[in-house]
Amino acid sequence: MKAWTIQLLSIFAVIGAYQLIIISFVPAAFQYQVQIAVGIIGLVFLAASLVMSMGKNVTSEARVQRFMIGTTLQLLIALFTILLANYISPKSFRQVAVHFMIAFGVLLALQAVFLVLQAKGKLKN
Repeated sequence: MKAWTIQLLSIFAVIGAYQLIIISFVPAAFQYQVQIAVGIIGLVFLAASLVMSMGKNVTSEARVQRFMIGTTLQLLIALFTILLANYISPKSFRQVAVHFMIAFGVLLALQAVFLVLQAKGKLKN
């Protein structure tokens, strides 16, 4: 399998598992907002992973540039989403922010593993 396919499936698996956790453990009053926030971060990571995984025979300089573009995109959208969550629903902000940051951290760790594996040549584009 290609690196992009494996990364795509991994992101979907993490988001799907986290949605099940939300349904099981988050109070019903906050579920919708938390699900939207986690879904947004999943889409952001998919877009950033696409940017980072594109192309064949990528040089190390191009890989660094793509990493910077993807990471900047992720952080800006993450900050905007947290700000928007606070503005739209201040009552559920704490729940949304905590779950958002947990999902963000898990996806960031997953993405870092894939980037390291690609840099070492263990995964092919």
